[in-house]
Amino acid sequence: MSRRSGGPNPYSSEPLRGRRLWRYGDWGNAGEHIGRHWETVATPILRAAIGHLRPPIHPADPAYTPQVLISIVSDPDLSAEVHGSSLAHADSLMLGFDAAGRVVAEPADFKWSLETAESRQVSATGLARLLNAGLPRLEAAVGEALAALAVAAGVAHPDLELVSGSLAAPARAAQEAVRPSAEQDPDPDTGGFDLVDDLEERQYALITRDGVFFAPRHGVNERFLSGEANRRKPQPLDPDQAWFQEFDPVEFFGALPGWETAGLLAGYDKSSGQLNDPDGAERYYRLGAGTQGALIRWHTSIFSSEPAPIDVPTELEALRRVRHLWGSTDLSLYLDRMMAVRAERENALREWLHEIYGWGRFRADLERQGIGNGELESKGGKRRWGIVFNAIQKAVRARICTDALVLTAGEQSDMEILEAMQTRTAEFGGLANVVARHTISAALENRGSD
Repeated sequence: MSRRSGGPNPYSSEPLRGRRLWRYGDWGNAGEHIGRHWETVATPILRAAIGHLRPPIHPADPAYTPQVLISIVSDPDLSAEVHGSSLAHADSLMLGFDAAGRVVAEPADFKWSLETAESRQVSATGLARLLNAGLPRLEAAVGEALAALAVAAGVAHPDLELVSGSLAAPARAAQEAVRPSAEQDPDPDTGGFDLVDDLEERQYALITRDGVFFAPRHGVNERFLSGEANRRKPQPLDPDQAWFQEFDPVEFFGALPGWETAGLLAGYDKSSGQLNDPDGAERYYRLGAGTQGALIRWHTSIFSSEPAPIDVPTELEALRRVRHLWGSTDLSLYLDRMMAVRAERENALREWLHEIYGWGRFRADLERQGIGNGELESKGGKRRWGIVFNAIQKAVRARICTDALVLTAGEQSDMEILEAMQTRTAEFGGLANVVARHTISAALENRGSD
């Protein structure tokens, strides 16, 4: 007898592919796990390039020999500063000397998927803008790198002056250093304007050149680079901008959460051999991470901040037997639909929280304290008061969830518990008023002491 004798599976459809597969995988944070692990794996490989001649990406750029690597992504504080500048940037910088003895800086960005790469992230002009934006931590890191280069060159007192706002210039002509139309203008307070108005008059510490995207060699990246999607980009990636690296798919994905589930799914499909292929391993990893994350989320109350401690293989096998979901396609499509149901529940809770204390009431409370729209609409004001608003909502949510979790010990569903909690809207509204009053007052006191 066929094991499908329980009847047709109503959830069967086309397998998840492309962006749908990415979205499913992110129920288990697959994209984040892959990206961070690629940064960890790629950094030492990039560091090994130190001391080897780097030919130019653009014909007018200089060849040079990198001697120092600045890893932005490895330093949380430096990464936060660079990201907060709103300027295009890469994950790492390589610095070294060209044949004329000039200090050259080249950006290198780690990209698991070249589909997400933008040329401006590794452009000479983009790097010059970043280095000239007056970012203290970045300037300190470059200063240390220049000191290391001076030692490597045997120069006791290098003639390299670091001046905020005039640290770097693109190697190519000034007229090429025009901000791309797609790039967000930097905040005037951070500098970054008029960096090449007087290239001939300034003495720059270093020059910048176009850099590379450090990416894994797999079919998706190679097809993208030569395909129509890349050609449709405003600035298509040039093949020379991709630095491909071979990798062992089992070794790479085997270190990530969800790989065990990926192996189970491949086994259900009788496709375990695909785990040894880069494209097959990535597909099953995203399916595995998404399936694991979806199962854990489904068993976790919307009122809980802690994931349910379930045994994923046991729950997965039970789901297969009860629902007759025998392969990865059936399982992933079913769980994807269940995540849509969960999202509706989470949205219902979120909407109720905004009903209790939303942005409109917050603005009104601020106005009573003399905080007008001008400050709220400024870049700094949005960030400052956004943090305060989130703190109020977090405190109110914590109280609601604490009370709700007491009810989860019974037989009630999350939605039944939410309906019961909503009968106490007035009570929680009063709590929100008290929390808001104290939180806003504390923020105003801190602002006055700054």
